[in-house]
This record gives sequence, C-alpha cells and structure tokens, in this order.
Amino acid sequence: MFLSDSHLPQLLPPSCYADEQFARQELTQLFVPAWHYAGSLAELHSDGNFSTATILDRPVILWRQQGELHAFLNVCAHRFSKLTDQPCGRAERLTCQYHGWQYDASGDTQKIPDSQNFRPLAGQRLGLTRLPLVVAGQLALVNFTGQSPADSPMHRHANVFERLFGPRSRLVFAIQREVPANWKVVIENAVESYHVGFVHEASFGQMPSAESCTHELANDYTRFVTDAPSQASRLVQRLERLVHRLLGRPFVERYEHYHFFPNFTIATSKMFSAVMAVEPLSPGRSRLTLQLFGDPGERRNLAARAACRLASRFAAKEVAKVIGEDLAVLPSIQQGLQSPDLPAGGLISIREERVHHFQQWVQQRIGPAAELA
Repeated sequence: MFLSDSHLPQLLPPSCYADEQFARQELTQLFVPAWHYAGSLAELHSDGNFSTATILDRPVILWRQQGELHAFLNVCAHRFSKLTDQPCGRAERLTCQYHGWQYDASGDTQKIPDSQNFRPLAGQRLGLTRLPLVVAGQLALVNFTGQSPADSPMHRHANVFERLFGPRSRLVFAIQREVPANWKVVIENAVESYHVGFVHEASFGQMPSAESCTHELANDYTRFVTDAPSQASRLVQRLERLVHRLLGRPFVERYEHYHFFPNFTIATSKMFSAVMAVEPLSPGRSRLTLQLFGDPGERRNLAARAACRLASRFAAKEVAKVIGEDLAVLPSIQQGLQSPDLPAGGLISIREERVHHFQQWVQQRIGPAAELA
C-alpha cells in the first residue's frame, strides 16, 4: 500500500522546470555534491582497460590498473587537454593525446617528452586529479567534491547493488538520448506508476493495484516494489518461466525500483536490472543514460546460453519500446510547464507520493528559491 492517506500538493512551481537561475542553483547545490554514474565494469575486466564519460561538463576516465579501479578527471596537467576522446580502450599508462605526457595508477607523471625544457620542475609534481570512487556491484560512481565513499548511499545499500548488479551481470542494452525536457520531468516520470496504464498500456497493461504496491520514502532515496502479476500474454509468461528453468533461476514476479537523489535510479525485474542517470544540460534539456544488465545464472550448457541470448534480445526490445513511449510524451510535459498561462492546480495523487517526496527534497536543499521561482 501507499504511505499517504490523501492527495498531496505540487511543491515545485512550473517555473522551477524552466528558470535559468533555479537551474544554476540545482547544479551547485544538488548535482555537484552528488555521486554520479560513470560506467559499468563490463569493459574494465583486465589491467589497462579504461572507459570515459562526461558528467556535468567534467571529462572522467575510469582505468583498471594493478588490479584496482581508478577514477580521474580525463584532463592532462600540462595544458589541460583531454587525455583521450576514446569511449573505451586499453593503455599501460594514461597518455595525453596532445603532447604525450604519461601517468601511472597513482595519477603521477611518469614521462614528460622534452622534459629538460620544463626545468626546474620536480618529478611527479604535476599529476592527474583523482576522484572519489564507489564500486557498487558492477557499477562505478564518482564524486566531484571529495566526499568519502563510505558516506555514499551506494555504499550504504551495497547489498542491493550486489544483488542487482553482481559479478555475473552482463550488459545487454544501452541507450543515451538528449531529451527536450527538464531533468526533473524525466525523473518524476520514472518514479510514478500513475501514467503506466495510459502511456505504457501496450507494454504493461494497467497500472498495478494499490494493494500490490509498497513505497519507502527515506532521506536521500525512495523505493517502489510491486508483486503484481505480469499482464503479458500467456505465451510470453510460459516462455519466461521456461527460460528461468533452463538457467536454473527461480521465477519471481516482482518489480523493484530505487531512486537515489537527485538523478540516479536502479530497477530490477526477474533476471534483468537497469540503471538510469539523468543529467541537466539546460533548464529545458537533459541527457538520459540507460543501461540494462542481465544475470545469466550459473548454468553454462548450450540450452542455457541460447535461452539467455533469447531473453536478452527480448528484454532489450521491450526496454527500448518503453523508453520510446516515455520519450514521446516528455517534450509535451515540458511545453506545458513552460506555458505563460497555466490552469489553477498542481495536484499529486497518493500513487505519485514519490514525486512529492522528491520535490520536498529539492525544496529543502535549495531553500526559499524553490518557493519564489
């Protein structure tokens, strides 16, 4: 059941979804201090493997070296070029693409071409900027304000991440899209099930009943769980059960979704788990990154491998369909919020109470600006 016993007010006025000043406050007070998804370990199994990302205009590089994962700003200490533009690769040392400066796993300089012309520079005086790093299951998250990984919500929920993104997890689908909508529009859409029966009727059928739903509202996250039975066709349900038997996995009808404030969500259903991060690009534009992981189970026989491939393809197709349904409606929500004239209202149902809790968190951290915007 839900926690509230009556409908709730819309706490953030529409201007908070389009105002430049409010967006700047969100950036400095909500986003810069947060933990940000930088990538999975899917491409970082061996020493020398690296992957890159850009988060809040900050280039980031993840690099496995000496058996450990390291995170740095992907910026050379010489004249501040990006070290590399490659999305992933392998390197014995991190080498700047501009002048060839090289760095080791500590971020210290190991080679400076024509170094005599930098005298009297002391060795290892200039190095890369190391970032605090949390490895949660197979996911890597970084922080830009020097926070301790032990203080991150991912560390506190390490058992959840290990369960959803354990060592058997394999990346089966990934998508990144720029969305013509404020980041909060994307997040709020992800944390409420009220739109499911209309926007996703072709994918999910009707929204789950209140009796089958559970909400948890905490200081820095919310959680949704439903044990509602699948509304897929009987054929699809039989195939799902067959795949789980072939993989030696229990079949459990359960969907679980976490939202870690401000912009990071994880979800799981049956043998698949997903991660989603939403980054603000401007007041009316954001970037959505979603990755789907599958757990193939312990069996490795031919039938199990074939079943896993089939299930992964089907899941990837379904996730792409659901994302497409959301992306089709999100721009219209933003356009409505930006209208110079609006009807009286702004009401949040009990089913949408995670939206209200999230808006309350935003309002508490930005303060009176949330009321005046």
